[in-house]
Amino acid sequence: MGREGLLFAAYALGGYLLGGIFFSSILAKVICGVDIEACSRDGNPGTANAMQYAGVGTGFLCLACDLAKGFVPVFLGAHQLPVAQLAFGFVLAAPVAGHAFSAYRRLHGGKAIAVSFGVLLGLLPEHGLVWILAGVYIFFSIIIRLNPHERRTVWTFFFYFLFALVLYWRGNLPLSLLLGSGFIVAMVIYRNLDYRRQSALDRRASRKRVGL
Repeated sequence: MGREGLLFAAYALGGYLLGGIFFSSILAKVICGVDIEACSRDGNPGTANAMQYAGVGTGFLCLACDLAKGFVPVFLGAHQLPVAQLAFGFVLAAPVAGHAFSAYRRLHGGKAIAVSFGVLLGLLPEHGLVWILAGVYIFFSIIIRLNPHERRTVWTFFFYFLFALVLYWRGNLPLSLLLGSGFIVAMVIYRNLDYRRQSALDRRASRKRVGL
């Protein structure tokens, strides 16, 4: 493996390990003494629960950290490695994989929404995929409002990938970024459907206890 191959591996591994650090959960405990996983409905160690249970100020700090853990490895990697090489798709997806399947939590993780925005921000200014994701997310949040949040996220990332496919077909997106986007979309959809399924199971269990 040459120097370039080692750099690809280093950025992918570093992004994965960084992505697996749940700053929202850590900062909420350190700053506010709040366990957002224990007190929230879905138990997700992410930005939304930090905002709700640890306050807006702490929530924005958590958001910045979750964005940064996706942005930093991708931004640095994009300035040292050829983005058009297929291996860069793994660099792009690695922080999201770390958050969704954390090495520190026996491959358990969060919904990986903020970190996904972070990795796409790392591609600016050359590739504006983040604006597509943001636009679709706003569309399903304001114009056609989908609930619950997990459903909105699933459809947002699905349509984001359709737009990415169109860009690739028109020659405006390298295959590496389409590959990375596909990995990201698959992981985010899987995690959000898993959280939604678990919430449904918890609700049914609660109704049974009340019935007893």
